[in-house]
Amino acid sequence: MPPQDLTARIRALYEETSVPVREIAAIAGVTERTLYKYVEKHGWTKRYAVLPRGRAAAAHNRGRRWASTAGRVPAKGSGGRFIRRDDSGQPFPTGLKALDAQGRAEAQARCDAADPLAREAQQEAMRVHQADARLRAWRAVERALKNLTQFKDDHRAWRKAERLAKDWGGDPWRRPKVPPCPGDETTERALRLALAAASDYLEAVQRADAPAGA
Repeated sequence: MPPQDLTARIRALYEETSVPVREIAAIAGVTERTLYKYVEKHGWTKRYAVLPRGRAAAAHNRGRRWASTAGRVPAKGSGGRFIRRDDSGQPFPTGLKALDAQGRAEAQARCDAADPLAREAQQEAMRVHQADARLRAWRAVERALKNLTQFKDDHRAWRKAERLAKDWGGDPWRRPKVPPCPGDETTERALRLALAAASDYLEAVQRADAPAGA
């Protein structure tokens, strides 16, 4: 199997799964440093955003290049190994384990074993994520409904206390105290909107979980 095929499979493990980098490097039979070199050199999608260097350092290094003497530039072949300058124009194999057929075969075998496990782990991570989303949605609905119910109970108690104080015919010093008003129609409308928004969120999560065509 060509070395490029191995490189493509390792790239897929890096870009499309959550397999740790150290495990991917072990599967490929290379060091993490080598794997990160491939990520940088071949433009693989990085797993983490890298903050840019400081402006001062960037301005200082902008346009700088390594100086080389004519006829002294080393030629490199597979794996970055130095070769004779006379052979610099000759084609050479590229990719991970390009010069190690046995190591490449062993890495391919490890990829065969890792692929289904990586896909299964990815699917399990998605299931956990969806379960968390459903739980958050249900809790949002429960919280919004509880707030609305509590407001109604408090408002009902306030109205009752207000009527009792207004109709009080006994000793003025013993007149029942009226608690602060919990809110008005605007408050209730806001709580109802919050409940509607939470319900819409729950429905959206449930639609996302529903199988295609259901």
